[in-house]
Amino acid sequence: MNVAISDLEINNGEISGLVASIKPHVMEGAVIGVLAVKLPFKGDIFNSQGEIIYKGASERPVYLLATGPRTQLHAYLTQVQAQAQQEGIPANKMRLTLLDEKIGRPTLIAKVARGSQNQARFDMDVSVNGQSYGWTNNPEYRFTRLPPTEEGVLMGSNTVPANNPQDMSDRVLVNIDPISTPGTTSGIYSKGIQLQGQTLLISLAVPKESESGVVRATIPRGRLPEDWWVSWKRNNSDSPNAKDQTDGLLPLLSNLGSLLVKPDSSPAAAFCLAYNRI
Repeated sequence: MNVAISDLEINNGEISGLVASIKPHVMEGAVIGVLAVKLPFKGDIFNSQGEIIYKGASERPVYLLATGPRTQLHAYLTQVQAQAQQEGIPANKMRLTLLDEKIGRPTLIAKVARGSQNQARFDMDVSVNGQSYGWTNNPEYRFTRLPPTEEGVLMGSNTVPANNPQDMSDRVLVNIDPISTPGTTSGIYSKGIQLQGQTLLISLAVPKESESGVVRATIPRGRLPEDWWVSWKRNNSDSPNAKDQTDGLLPLLSNLGSLLVKPDSSPAAAFCLAYNRI
């Protein structure tokens, strides 16, 4: 088993070298795990370009990144986490991700949805270019009729909030796959995602000129983040939280997760939508 303790502030944000060094272990059957801990720190905080972005007290993330046989690695990281908690590190300052468990989860589908203006009508048959689609026969899809005032749909794997979330991000993680229907060009795009524990939200923009469409919004297996990957990553060095975050955390962990994915695997999330205007 191989273990590294690091702040993961990789020089110039160049993660490819670290990923390449771990890939041979995965090819030999190793799995990957990461235990993240926020610890009190006082001093200069550097970003991955070697620039000081903060001076003073902070809670710096430290990461225990490990590869090795599944049973051994799982036992080791869970024991370290338990020991750290016994030594006084609060549970809410630690995060543990076992990447092999994560990528093995069933594909998330959209179980609920609503219009961004709460004026869309859901769970009813729709017509796309003269072809009818029955919502009761396609339980993996969300069916909606959109009035002209609606320019977006919020879809959730479990629930959707009553109000539009203000902190949707990482829209580049979502692929929009139009389902082939004659003459249909949906124009739909992702406005971002939000994670609340195991609940995934995807916000889709539906331009007014888009009369109808059938689409899948997918996130490839290995690329779907944990919620803490998003909240612990540093987006802006001027943010008040930047001192307690890490450059490049999300792409690094996503790339490591992708190493464990077998070819032709199903996506981590597939949110399907069929709609027409009313």
